[in-house]
Amino acid sequence: ILRNGRPQIITALVEEQAASSVSGKSLNKKLAGAEFSEVLENTPRGMAAGIEVVGASGNAAAAGLRKGDIIISVNKKRVETIQDMKAAIKKNPDVLLLNIQRGARGLFILIQ
Repeated sequence: ILRNGRPQIITALVEEQAASSVSGKSLNKKLAGAEFSEVLENTPRGMAAGIEVVGASGNAAAAGLRKGDIIISVNKKRVETIQDMKAAIKKNPDVLLLNIQRGARGLFILIQ
C-alpha cells in the first residue's frame, strides 16, 4: 500500500464471520418457528441495524411475526445483534414486547 507516495506495510487478520442467524426456539419457546438474522439496512433515516425475521411459522407466525420484519427492540431494549436480543429476552422471558419495522411502518407485537 502506498501512503503519501511511500510504501507502507500493513498486517491484517482475516477470520471467518461468526454465524449471525439463530432459530427462535433457541431464544424463547414463544418464538419457535422463526429464524432470525442480523441485518444492516439503509433506511430513510440512515443506516440501521436490527434483527431480521428470515422465516416465520408456528408460534412466531401465530404471534404476528412475518418474514422480512426487522426487530428494532425487545422489551424496550434496542437490539442490533443476536447477542443483544438474547440478553433482552433473558431479562424477562415471560413477556416479549417487540418493536417491529415492517416495510415503511412501525408496530409493536406483544407476546405473552
